[in-house]
Amino acid sequence: MARVDARYALALLHAAPLSSVVRAAIVRARDATLRPLRRLAPTRRGRSRGELARIVDALARAPRLFARVPAAALAESYVREFPVEHAALLEEAERALAGERVLFGRRLAPGEPLRLLGDDPKAAWEEARAADLLCVAAAARVEPMLRARARQHAAARVEKLLDEYAVGSPAHDGAPLEVAVRALHLLGTLELLDGPRALPPALAARLAGALVDERAWLAASLEDGGACPANHLLGQRVAIYVLDLALGDARAARRTGRAVVREALRQVLPDGAHFEASSGYHRFALELILTAWRASRGADDAVAATGDETAAALGPIVHRMAHALAVWLLPDGTEPAFGDGDDARVLPLHTRPLRAHDDLVSSCAVLFDDPALRLPGATLPDEALWIAGPRALERWAALAPTPRPPVACLPDGGLAIARGERLYVALRAGSTGQRGVGGHGHNDQLSLVVWAGRPIVREAGTGSYTGDPLLRDRLRGTAAHATLVIEGREQNPIFDGRPFALPDRARGSLRGAIGRDGRARLAAGHQGYRALGVEHERVVEIDHARRLLFVEDRLHDHRRDGARAPVGVEARFPVVDAPRPLTPALRARLMAAGVRADAPAIALGEDVAVALVAATGAMRARVLSQPASAVYGAVASAPVVSFSGRLRVPGFCLFVWALPASESESVT
Repeated sequence: MARVDARYALALLHAAPLSSVVRAAIVRARDATLRPLRRLAPTRRGRSRGELARIVDALARAPRLFARVPAAALAESYVREFPVEHAALLEEAERALAGERVLFGRRLAPGEPLRLLGDDPKAAWEEARAADLLCVAAAARVEPMLRARARQHAAARVEKLLDEYAVGSPAHDGAPLEVAVRALHLLGTLELLDGPRALPPALAARLAGALVDERAWLAASLEDGGACPANHLLGQRVAIYVLDLALGDARAARRTGRAVVREALRQVLPDGAHFEASSGYHRFALELILTAWRASRGADDAVAATGDETAAALGPIVHRMAHALAVWLLPDGTEPAFGDGDDARVLPLHTRPLRAHDDLVSSCAVLFDDPALRLPGATLPDEALWIAGPRALERWAALAPTPRPPVACLPDGGLAIARGERLYVALRAGSTGQRGVGGHGHNDQLSLVVWAGRPIVREAGTGSYTGDPLLRDRLRGTAAHATLVIEGREQNPIFDGRPFALPDRARGSLRGAIGRDGRARLAAGHQGYRALGVEHERVVEIDHARRLLFVEDRLHDHRRDGARAPVGVEARFPVVDAPRPLTPALRARLMAAGVRADAPAIALGEDVAVALVAATGAMRARVLSQPASAVYGAVASAPVVSFSGRLRVPGFCLFVWALPASESESVT
């Protein structure tokens, strides 16, 4: 455990609600005495054959996590409507049957270990989630020729998991969330393979007993001792509830279903954004709550009333989160990667491009019959067939695509978005997450993501949580993001040895989002530099007709003492394209936008340039390099455009980006 120090304690008290801090202290005091005793109970124990038979029978009637469709009808619709996806699923299943795995975007040969940065336990955890079983089981459901091999593969894999991750073993006890996700994946696999009968009777009985033990162990190991527990606790609550439904315990399911609802309401903000300030973890939380909702709606008659009650409460939450996800999706269907991300998935039937989240929005469109979630240009993903059945095709056809507004704002989630033809700009300003405690949020106040037919300005990614502590802090630090760094300071304090703490001092807030007449304006500010007497405000304006993006950083004098020295300022823009010589055409576009001929300017690729228009001080332009992580557990060097100098306060610096021509312009 990281040490407790006065600086961190004071920062936490300043950032987090007092009620959260007091609750955490009470929970930790309780757990120090009671949790060791609780964990003694759910250890492996002998059960009679009759007891195991009753558990296996309950699992055979477990709630449906997928659509109640006969395998033949599902296969017919799948092959007819999704021939490409069908072929890809069978190929991926064949690879899995041969021992290959796809983890964190890497395809690994049989027996090849997953290598992440440093000694990162997520390498073992990700493999232990057993998502490969779902792929094999799904392929077997639509391809009868695979069924026998799939059941044999599942039996061997399940037996190995039970041997390596038995309750009470160090590998099992180290990560309650991994136990929760693995339990959901095992239940999903059993369903797709037609229940426990897919396994040898002795193994089915062993798995049934193990799931009962894991349910009890999860209940005694809830990660609720932090100042503001987050997705780990949500995942555990969901798994316990789904297991209660699967085991046919209506009384327990009613209680644990209400716990899931309470947790979802606590973690999902009024505008639908998840409260961890991470666009990647928003999907993970949404999939967890969606799983509980699907299990509630697919509950057996014995627990149907309990399921109906929970489904009625969770449905609006899932719907709201889907709308938030739709707001910030880029035109290519990916998420902007604000905050941490490790591409975590719940019940994935096959691999998808990393950070692509459009499939989830489209699936929710048919689940809720909501045309606002059918985005222009979107296609129906094959996942919708698995979770809604063939009726998903009719529902999708009946939904008219809804044009996206030129600007959209999630005030609670801390994102403002502007859109145009093949143009997307996101401005981030909000809490560091978890009610100000910070866990998966970054020092990314007033950071930008720009997409103009391709990624232009990007986020730096996550790298690793524990494999490289220095890299962890560097990639979540202010300088890793497309924002302003003043006097080399961090917007919020980063504490050594606390990779999941970022107490919110900056108090970022959105201050406007307007779009009309071919222009858009986004504005936001934060107070992370108040100790320096400076308040940072950023105003972003988009001229769609001229394909220009203006970024103005305003420095307000917080002290207002009338006499102060200039401050050191660096505007950093992590970019994708490598620097190139400035072409005459780009120079002409910049000069037409008000840039002097001798102003600092950088060209990126052949059709993008950024230049300083004006500032209350001299600034120079450079292209630097810094670590960037496109996929969890890997890092590479990437370019950063830097404008640095000393500016008067109050003052400003104004930049203009010349962006690629729109599709219609490039055609003409």
